[in-house]
Amino acid sequence: MNLYWECVGFGDIKWVTLYAKDDEAFFKDFAVAFGKLLELGVPFPTA
Repeated sequence: MNLYWECVGFGDIKWVTLYAKDDEAFFKDFAVAFGKLLELGVPFPTA
């Protein structure tokens, strides 16, 4: 599986290149998205 080329086909390459250049942006966006999952009560496996 080649995720890079799969993203190119769907127009998500801008996010791939942004996060490749700026890992702080990735972690900031990830924290916001993960926080939303927790707020909505998404179940996570315990073990």
